[in-house]
Amino acid sequence: MHRDIKPHNILFDLEKKTLKIIDWGLSEFYKPGEKFNVRVAARYYKAPELLLENVHYDYSVDIWSLGCIFAAVIFQQEVFFPGKDDADQLVTIAKVVGTDEIYDYLESFGGAKMSATVHEQLGR
Repeated sequence: MHRDIKPHNILFDLEKKTLKIIDWGLSEFYKPGEKFNVRVAARYYKAPELLLENVHYDYSVDIWSLGCIFAAVIFQQEVFFPGKDDADQLVTIAKVVGTDEIYDYLESFGGAKMSATVHEQLGR
């Protein structure tokens, strides 16, 4: 798992038509059932399970980050989910995908816990 996919860590050579992912400093080998540090990834590209400090995640956090980059490109925005802090980041994501979808997504990870403050901000 790279765990820090963001525009600054992607190089594209137009002439050679090659793409490279750089800066593997936060990377980790995925081992099912292992606990991982959640203090990874840049906030704007952080998957919801990281925002809720779910230590049992997998390489899908990198797919989420790529999706955030693609969405920003498609909708011509610098950042697609511009949250002010981790709680606001989750609320910003919910405004786009919906709260039911966020809860369903988190349930797929064993029902990640959220603080009362985040739960209140997120609502339904």
